[in-house]
Amino acid sequence: METVNKIKTKLKANKKAAIISAAAFLLVATVTFGFIGGGSEATLITVKRGMVEEEVLATGKTHAQSEVDLGFERGGKVATISARVGSRVSTGQRLVTLEQADVLADLGKARASLNQALIELASARQTSPSSFDSVYQTHAANIRDAFVKADDAVRNGVDSFFTNPRSFNANFDPVIKDGNSIYYSGISQSIRSEISYERVAIEKLLNDWKIAQASLGKGEDLGAAFSLARNNLSTIGSFLDKIASAINSIESVQFAYNTTVQGYKDNVSTARGKINTALSNILTSKEKVDTAPAKIGSSYDDILIEEAKVESLRADVSSQEAELAKTVIFSPIAGVVTKLEAERGEIVSASEAVISVISDKNLQVEADVSEVNIGKVAVGNEVEMTFDAFAGETHKGKVFYIDPGETIIDGVPTYKVSVAFSDPVTVKIKSGLTANLNIITQKKEDVVKIPLYAVEREDGGAFVTIRDVEGVEKRREVTLGLSGSDGSIEIVSGLVEGEEIVVNL
Repeated sequence: METVNKIKTKLKANKKAAIISAAAFLLVATVTFGFIGGGSEATLITVKRGMVEEEVLATGKTHAQSEVDLGFERGGKVATISARVGSRVSTGQRLVTLEQADVLADLGKARASLNQALIELASARQTSPSSFDSVYQTHAANIRDAFVKADDAVRNGVDSFFTNPRSFNANFDPVIKDGNSIYYSGISQSIRSEISYERVAIEKLLNDWKIAQASLGKGEDLGAAFSLARNNLSTIGSFLDKIASAINSIESVQFAYNTTVQGYKDNVSTARGKINTALSNILTSKEKVDTAPAKIGSSYDDILIEEAKVESLRADVSSQEAELAKTVIFSPIAGVVTKLEAERGEIVSASEAVISVISDKNLQVEADVSEVNIGKVAVGNEVEMTFDAFAGETHKGKVFYIDPGETIIDGVPTYKVSVAFSDPVTVKIKSGLTANLNIITQKKEDVVKIPLYAVEREDGGAFVTIRDVEGVEKRREVTLGLSGSDGSIEIVSGLVEGEEIVVNL
């Protein structure tokens, strides 16, 4: 009986403890979560400033930026193979070569024929110290210069002895002036009249000669231009001779004027020298034209024939050199050989893929982005990439290309996005690896932000509940901005940093 009473007493004590424990649990739950029997707790969140990033997630694979299948432009037997599958090659490295004996023989013949033609051309050109074109152009230049020298000799040389030298009233009247005194030269009136008359004729000669120079050197026969220049120089030379004779007859009025008279004589001498030089030049160049191969004649034609033969044989040599180049495959990129479809001694056909090279150091990642998100992605977006093969590693990159045309995958339009690595690519990252991409499409720093779940939407607007410093809760409308991939959202207006908002969880 005593034992039974002890058991009852113990049960009563345990029941009391259980009731106390249950009451304590309810109290803690009320304080912590703010509910009893299903009620919600009000949580305070302080508005902060920070960065908001928008991301687009995608999955892709690594690809080589350059991958080429190479073959020969002509068929033949494989002579040498300088690389095997797995070999690393550099840009321009020789990979495979065909037998070249027949091509080298044809190239040697072409070069020999070209050398023979060059010797024959040189021999033909030795018939004259200079080509017809050269002496022709020199002769034309001398005829043109003859007019310049004649014009200068008359208009800038002896016209100082005339009054109105370029008109019909030209008057040869060299005098010496000293203050108000004039000393006449003593030249007879008849001589002065004759020279004055000739000066009018020389003016017309110079004007007509200038017009005749217009087409000089444009391919016409220089015979007429040469004859005109020679006759005009002779006429002007005779005219200057008469002036020289008249000037030399001047007697000095006083010893003090000897210098002036000598200056007159020097002017005439210089003018006559220019005419003599011009005449000598055209006569010399005319002689060279006559002794050079005729423009229409056998010797000049022979030169043209030899020049044409040389150009034809040069083309043959270039053609054979091009054929020789077709017997060698060079690597256009640096990378690794991934395929070799030929063996030494094997006959291969033109355009048949013989060897493939992939650029393993210039990898890129290609991923398909759905039409829902492609509008957010732009060239230049930063990308964070992880690889299934290398857990825990993150690589940086940038979008450098977006395919303008869609690709249909499972009935959904997608767009191919290409990403280049920003950091060095290690050798363990190979073509064909699966890559997980976080494309950072937008980023805003130092903006007001709150958790997205703190925003209530109603009637097209966005609202939050704030608690002021006095503990009073108020509802306030806010303007939303960029949504972040971490669950935060930018508040453009309606909140400031440090305010507290109430969230009912």
